[in-house]
Amino acid sequence: MSETMMIPPMTDSQAKRTPTVYFIDDSATMREVIKIAFRRESINVITCADASSALAQFEQNPPDAVITDVIMPDTDGYSVCTQVKQHS
Repeated sequence: MSETMMIPPMTDSQAKRTPTVYFIDDSATMREVIKIAFRRESINVITCADASSALAQFEQNPPDAVITDVIMPDTDGYSVCTQVKQHS
């Protein structure tokens, strides 16, 4: 069984908009690797070494996606996901 989902066409402003992805990881090496990889794809990447600094920036620069490490010094990635889900 298959289902078809109709996706509305993107408007011109949506098509030209650069997505913002937050990458939260306490490893400086991982942050740099991800930053380089995503910039090649024309994606705005904001890297943060800890969850609190990332969450503080969300209101000023809202994310389209968040990629987070699970084990970090200040809070774990699961808590970050919970906090992201609680805010539109």
